[in-house]
Amino acid sequence: MVNYPVLVLNQNYEPLTVCRARRAIVLVYQGKAEMLENGVGFIRSARETLPLPSVIRLEFLIKRPRRKKKMTRYEIFNRVTTLARHYGVDRRRQLEALAGGLVDLPDASVPPR
Repeated sequence: MVNYPVLVLNQNYEPLTVCRARRAIVLVYQGKAEMLENGVGFIRSARETLPLPSVIRLEFLIKRPRRKKKMTRYEIFNRVTTLARHYGVDRRRQLEALAGGLVDLPDASVPPR
């Protein structure tokens, strides 16, 4: 029963992770989380009987870093093509830049001619 999965929500109800019931009971007992949903049954200790949580919400907000979007080949090609058109680079040089992985274009801060 202590290996039962429990959903852990952030303070703003954003799902964070899934932990085991043992960890969830400890968090609720320490006052770091509140139980939102009662799971399937109870767990008994020497002194008391505790409901087994299935969803808990943390009392404090955990800031998670946002994932950076990975660029696809299509997006990279469009970016290189747009920069090349902007700076007046011919098509052959665009393809060389894509094949070599390096883009040999002037700084974007320099205005075009």
